[in-house]
Amino acid sequence: MLAGELYDPLDAELAAALAGREPQRDPGELGLLRRYERARARDVLAMDATVHGLYRLFGAAAGPVARLRNAGLNLADRLPVLKNLLIRQAMT
Repeated sequence: MLAGELYDPLDAELAAALAGREPQRDPGELGLLRRYERARARDVLAMDATVHGLYRLFGAAAGPVARLRNAGLNLADRLPVLKNLLIRQAMT
């Protein structure tokens, strides 16, 4: 499981912000929560696909997937420019 996957403080902040725009509404109101759920659906699906892909990629102990994974990791380790680009991308 990736860090922050179970609880994201930004989710709580967003829910509070949504409730703040409409102070008369209960932040636990089903309609408000559904709107928030729809707004986050694409992000949740992308995270799910990423985690599943990483699980399969790093779960491969042998074979072409493992060799390709190891070659990619070795290449990134030997090319600092590529390594820094990947790190920056991961941090955004």
